[in-house]
Amino acid sequence: MYLPLAAVVSVVVMGLYALAGRRSLVVFMAVAIGLGFLTWRRNRDYQRNPHYNSALALQKTGRLQESIAEYERALRATPDGAEIHYNLGAALEEAGRVPEAIDQLEQAVQLKPDSAVGYDRLGDVFLRLDRMPEAIGYYEWAVRTKPDYPEAHYNLGVVLMRVGRVQEAVHHLEQAVQLRSGYAEAHNSLGLALVRLGRMQEAMEHWERGVRLRPDYAEAEYNWGVALARLGRVSEAIEHWEAAVRIKPDYADAHNNLGGLFLQLGRFREAIAQFELALRVAPEMVEAHYNLGVALERAGDVANAIREYGQALRLKPDYAAAREGLVRLRAVR
Repeated sequence: MYLPLAAVVSVVVMGLYALAGRRSLVVFMAVAIGLGFLTWRRNRDYQRNPHYNSALALQKTGRLQESIAEYERALRATPDGAEIHYNLGAALEEAGRVPEAIDQLEQAVQLKPDSAVGYDRLGDVFLRLDRMPEAIGYYEWAVRTKPDYPEAHYNLGVVLMRVGRVQEAVHHLEQAVQLRSGYAEAHNSLGLALVRLGRMQEAMEHWERGVRLRPDYAEAEYNWGVALARLGRVSEAIEHWEAAVRIKPDYADAHNNLGGLFLQLGRFREAIAQFELALRVAPEMVEAHYNLGVALERAGDVANAIREYGQALRLKPDYAAAREGLVRLRAVR
């Protein structure tokens, strides 16, 4: 998971040689050999550490608790093993032992300060804890350490968008799609960020690229549909939301939005069917209960409309529109 030290050293040596001249080459080569030896010895230590190899194998097969125990044994043999600390941290995070995971990952980056993957993983952990400042800080360290790391740019962009720093988010998400040509998720998130800046046409271009890269990308189809609906391009929005629910039949938001457009077009039976599908997936979805009530009322099914308005009020007692609908229908019965 870490770059070989020898590869870095060779670049440094040649750069120093260019700066200092031929006389210093012997010194620089001695340094390179020494550091190369340290790298060889580190790799040898890992290979000779049976607990580390066992832990890796156990983690790959999902036997987390056993792998954690083996990583801990490996650290007793190689306490300064940055890779061991990193992988133990990853296993602890996966097992839900987050504070311990943070401790191990922080030790990993202290031992190997140029570990962009370590900073990125720490960002993931703090994001999981909803601790945005720390997550942003670690993702920033990751891209500072390795500027051509597309996943770190993507993660930083997503978090910056969540905290409202949208212009910065766009910059990092653009970096992600430039660095990794087939990055469908980054195109999708970039589309969301661009919409928040009012750049709707550019956003739709990125969702189109996302869908082209991943034809089964329900979320990109959904977001594309939202943008089209906002622009009043209803038939196109329907096409994309129908694609979203074909890909992901339990996509409650897409079913609810489809129902809303069918309701707008006076296609009440189709609207009712979509709201019912949304509620089958998400029975507590307040908007779907209310929308179903409206569709049933317009289709002439007053009794069931009353039931749905009542369900919406049960879930959200201050839902004024549902209360008005309930009062209106009870008055005419």
